[in-house]
Amino acid sequence: MQSIHLKDVTYTIQQQPIIHELSLNIHAGDWVDITGTKGAGKTTLLHLMIGGLQPDQGTVELLGQPTSPKQPSILRQIGYVPEQADIRATLSALEYLAVVAGMYGIEEKPARHQALTWLTEMNLEEVMMQPLARLNDTQQLKVMIAASLIHNPNVILWDNVFARLDQSTSKWLVVLLQQLIQQEKTVITTSEQPLIGCTRLITFEHGMIIQEDHQNDEQINQSSANIRAKVQRMIEIMQPI
Repeated sequence: MQSIHLKDVTYTIQQQPIIHELSLNIHAGDWVDITGTKGAGKTTLLHLMIGGLQPDQGTVELLGQPTSPKQPSILRQIGYVPEQADIRATLSALEYLAVVAGMYGIEEKPARHQALTWLTEMNLEEVMMQPLARLNDTQQLKVMIAASLIHNPNVILWDNVFARLDQSTSKWLVVLLQQLIQQEKTVITTSEQPLIGCTRLITFEHGMIIQEDHQNDEQINQSSANIRAKVQRMIEIMQPI
């Protein structure tokens, strides 16, 4: 099943092409890591995929429909973490995640349970009752990751997430994503250094695909029993849309 389809997509800013005649197909069960230097156009590409930007030329389809920021049925199936988030919420981390879960139709009691579980697994127990705005950048990022997954989306897009995480959190999240693509989820990440664990590695520069390689799931097979157990706990609490 094709999750994301781009055909001859061009996007310009002040007549300068940021994305140049790009065609790309991403299927259910793919984890595509788009790697390239800062300014290569990776963030712009993600914004085009989710409908935050519209191309000047070409077409973009997400789950078989043209992308638009005003399609709730499509947005419900996306889990997105931006490269930069300006979080000024006065809600605590626990309250915020419970509200996000409720927005996706998860009932109050399981929503709170899921929020608590995510924050515990992210090692945020000591700050979960603090306002989000008081958390440091890494702590806020972990909350955003949990918010992107709490509703069990079909398409997951994370912008330069792993470069901002500690190694232990990165390890188990890689295995979690590998388990999710086995459930026919679609994962797109961006990075400045290639990620180990994805199934497709796309080198992206100047708004164009320079190279594409396929990888195996070596990391999931080499992960520790503790990581596999942690991942299994998170898989079990994730609710269907």
